[in-house]
Amino acid sequence: MQNLLLCFWPFFLFNNGLHERAYLPGCEIELSALTKDPCPGSDNGRIELEITGGQPPYYLNWTDPSLSGMLLEELGPGIYGVTVTDQKGCSANLTVFLFPVSPPQYQLILEPGLCFGVADGTVRFESEDPLEYRINNSAFDTATVFTGLLPGVYSFSIRDTFGCTYEVSAHLPTPAPLTLELPETLHLFLGDTGMILPTGDLERFVSYSWEPDLWLSCSDCPTPLTFAEEELTYRLTAT
Repeated sequence: MQNLLLCFWPFFLFNNGLHERAYLPGCEIELSALTKDPCPGSDNGRIELEITGGQPPYYLNWTDPSLSGMLLEELGPGIYGVTVTDQKGCSANLTVFLFPVSPPQYQLILEPGLCFGVADGTVRFESEDPLEYRINNSAFDTATVFTGLLPGVYSFSIRDTFGCTYEVSAHLPTPAPLTLELPETLHLFLGDTGMILPTGDLERFVSYSWEPDLWLSCSDCPTPLTFAEEELTYRLTAT
């Protein structure tokens, strides 16, 4: 007749950030797991189990019967437990918690172009998180400002330090066309003074240039005075 001695040992579980660890004294089985939390709305979590001590081979029994092996991938948020038993019958348990990654905080700022048909729009991101950005599936970069954009809808991707990506759309509206007109004729008697009065979007222009600049009170203002010394045709360029 043989006697069977059953020993019960205390069990310890340590949690150090992304590194889960369990240790069973006496049996000398130590479990650890390197974990990756899933991105929001995704099942891309990961658990990589490591076993030291004990006597191989090891037998794994996950609390979810659909799981097996030392490496688990495509995991959603949840609680995952495993029992590892060695050849001697010693066993150790480990519980791993996966939480969804918190989305980054950022601000999207749109600066529509000022000129119709000109690529002078800007999209910028502001965030205190270390993020990377890309536009229309280009390469990710830490640059936060995208310039030289025509009016339209643009697709942006944001990537955080966990490797999670977030899709953002930005619409730059089309500015109204600029209008500028001069009176066809300004009738003056010789020696008289008159003001040339353009019409249109004068408040949207920042600079003016009159050609030729003869007989004008100013050549860089919107409404110069002209002196009737001779017949002239003026051209106004505004930007």
